[in-house]
Amino acid sequence: MRGTCWTVNTRMDCEQCPIRVFCLASQHGTAAILPVRKPRPTLRDRYFHYTVYRTPDGMTLLHQRTGKDIWQHLYEFPLQELSTPDSRLLAPNSRLSTFTHILSHQRLHVTFTQKEVEKLPQIDGCFPTRWNELQNYALSRLTLKFLDQIS
Repeated sequence: MRGTCWTVNTRMDCEQCPIRVFCLASQHGTAAILPVRKPRPTLRDRYFHYTVYRTPDGMTLLHQRTGKDIWQHLYEFPLQELSTPDSRLLAPNSRLSTFTHILSHQRLHVTFTQKEVEKLPQIDGCFPTRWNELQNYALSRLTLKFLDQIS
């Protein structure tokens, strides 16, 4: 019977293996069918809609993520997460950027909507900051990708 020898990562006969006496696969006669590859986890789809507000004097809104979700403690633009895509969130007079961002167990469908406003809206959990100070905040790779695209 031939199996994969974990000590040298090559194929060899179990009878010649130096750790055969400790090997459970050899003792149970299953060395030929190992290793068993774990199935890839199913990707969960999530739909993120960011609104990027900008004022003429260079202000924008950010908030810090909390909870035990992705990007915990990182900063991002105001976010609305939905369970399905919703094209009604896409304002006709706005500039849009869309991304699909894949994590190990999630597929994020992301839309950034840029809105030029005279005054920033009051949104719970959000705070104003200067656009040119965004580099002072810990941002997700996705947010940095968006910022790279628009600069």
